[in-house]
Amino acid sequence: VKPAISRQEVDDNPCWGGPEQSRHDLKSLLGLLSSDSFNHDNNTYNKKIADLSIKNNDVRHHILHHSDLIVKSDKDYVVLNKPPDLRMDGHHPSTVHKLLTFIYPSASLLSQISNGQQHNFIGTNENELGRDTKPLEEKQRRLIDAISRLSKFNDLPDNELRATHQLDYATSGVLLFGRNKNAAAAACLSFQNRKAKKEYVAIVHGHIFPKCDDEQVNDRSQRVPMIPSTHLETWLNGSEENKYRKKRRRENNDAGNKGSTFVGYMPVHAIFQRWKSRELKRIQKILDVNFENKKDLLQEPSLSHEDKAKLINCTWREVKSNKDWKTAFESLTKKFNDKLRKEKTECKPLLNSREMSDTTALPTLFQLKSQKNTHGNEVNNFFIHAPLAEIKNDFRVYPHPVNVNLVPNGIGMYCHPSTFTPTFSDQLESNNNLDFKPSLTECNVIWRGFWHGKPVSKVKLKPYTGRRHQLRLHMAICNHPILGDATYESPAVHNINESIHKSENKSTEIHNTHTRETCGRMCLHAQRLTIPLINGKIETFQAPDPFVIKDNTSGHKEDLSINFGNNYLS
Repeated sequence: VKPAISRQEVDDNPCWGGPEQSRHDLKSLLGLLSSDSFNHDNNTYNKKIADLSIKNNDVRHHILHHSDLIVKSDKDYVVLNKPPDLRMDGHHPSTVHKLLTFIYPSASLLSQISNGQQHNFIGTNENELGRDTKPLEEKQRRLIDAISRLSKFNDLPDNELRATHQLDYATSGVLLFGRNKNAAAAACLSFQNRKAKKEYVAIVHGHIFPKCDDEQVNDRSQRVPMIPSTHLETWLNGSEENKYRKKRRRENNDAGNKGSTFVGYMPVHAIFQRWKSRELKRIQKILDVNFENKKDLLQEPSLSHEDKAKLINCTWREVKSNKDWKTAFESLTKKFNDKLRKEKTECKPLLNSREMSDTTALPTLFQLKSQKNTHGNEVNNFFIHAPLAEIKNDFRVYPHPVNVNLVPNGIGMYCHPSTFTPTFSDQLESNNNLDFKPSLTECNVIWRGFWHGKPVSKVKLKPYTGRRHQLRLHMAICNHPILGDATYESPAVHNINESIHKSENKSTEIHNTHTRETCGRMCLHAQRLTIPLINGKIETFQAPDPFVIKDNTSGHKEDLSINFGNNYLS
């Protein structure tokens, strides 16, 4: 089992940059995007060529007019084809925020770096930098230097770009930004109401052949169950997600809202009666001799012994007429309920029996009966259902153990022998207060072939929910993790781009020890986004596929070419 990974411990080492920190900055990324300085086959970066590209090219003009980096740009939205291994924002050498700020610099930034002479720095045409007497290289250098000191989109008061959703650091593909508040709000509302539809393309380890639940598979334990399509209606119409959100709101109100009541809550008059009953038992010596050692959330009121003696014979009406007594029991009541609320939150079970039945209503892997091919041809479509939870300060996300246990050794799949099933029980044993969010993914196998001689499959993934790391973890659960996913691949995996190809005998040895070769980037790409926008029209944005299937003469019928970030050149 991999040890927990702190989010603060994750270092950037972009696939397009190389091992040196100096190659991870915005200048290096821009040089890559504006030149043919990257070798796709061996994942090497030529910094010298990239630097020459910065010197001799109008990088911004090239990106806007001669690349696929910007999918669409109008007065309301910018759609970016995000490179892999690039963070959204923050104090990092290169980020999406820095990249877009370079392409769409604000007036205040341009004025700042040109000492108030904006017209001397940039032309009136937003698609190209101005060409005054200062060399182009100097203009771009000053702009890059100014941007390097920024970390967030709101660092510049007149920055027009607003992110409407996010992609993981390692994921590439379609990323939508609003260019004004109204446009961004409309897109964010579509995401919040689950009206946005996403499609991803990925390369995974091994060849996936979903097994139908029919007579052709003798071993029933190896079949993928077939269920009616009506079982997915609650996922398609959003009621499953609404039920979860309603439950979470109710729990938050019960256990987190300081001004609300909850199951077990006691008002001040009940606290007084409870304290009074306890004192009477103490006086009559009815309490257990070990009472003081027992856990009791009810403390003593901040009153003198004389006042406490008087209170034994008082009613609540008499107590609340005395300001000091009333204040003391109000304070005691608040302390009691705060402790009880905290205890209920910390002691919440992993999942109660009712929640467990809801979680297991769908199998972990299944197909729809309508997908069954009566002609005996392959059915390449299946679903993955596994609730996911996050652990504080841990970068990884975890599935519920019930769903992991239902897929031992890749049940329902003809697995490549070197695939890896993650084990999460050790991490879950010490974290029994986890919020497992319902998660569902549709997977369609569109190609099976080889990458550097290793069997891989190309899949199209459609998430029905938007959980963090959902696609990555769901593919790992079904025993086919995404190629290049350093978080959920086997600990024994090694980067094929950092090693010399092994001999045939050595490769066999590695294969038998369940290690496998991977690539320098995570092969997950957000290819398509369909979403209602500010004008009410449903728009579809699509980024080019970076995982190109090509003919190969190496002995395999088909092979795969993977781009690491320089697939934006037209």
